[in-house]
Amino acid sequence: MRDRNIGAYIKPADSVRPQPAAASVNGQAVDRSGYLSAQLLAYVGATTGTPTSFTVDVKLQDSATSGGTYADLTPAADYAVAQIVAVNLLKWKNVDLSKARPFIRAVATIAFVGGTSPTIQVACPIILGGADTLPTATA
Repeated sequence: MRDRNIGAYIKPADSVRPQPAAASVNGQAVDRSGYLSAQLLAYVGATTGTPTSFTVDVKLQDSATSGGTYADLTPAADYAVAQIVAVNLLKWKNVDLSKARPFIRAVATIAFVGGTSPTIQVACPIILGGADTLPTATA
């Protein structure tokens, strides 16, 4: 019998921690070893500096090593969240990691129109799933 606890099948990972951002933010490395899929989340909160408008684009990149050179996964549409243009919003993208290198990270790119030194609250966690080895049932 399989475990009914969803937490036994997924692993949350911290990539872009909650922070006010004014431009691009490169997330922390996440070791995806043993996981074949993920859900990339993009949260945005309130803006400061009264921008007229903004865009937030979030994508995944991969690397052979944690501190190595990261590159965009392709095709880009398969590894990016739909563009965010409104505050206090959550979007996500389910991704197949079977062709990704061992380390992944989220990258958030923010662009503003107008405002005085605008920022936006952003966070991009990654939920790993599709483990190579499923957990054993518990009593």
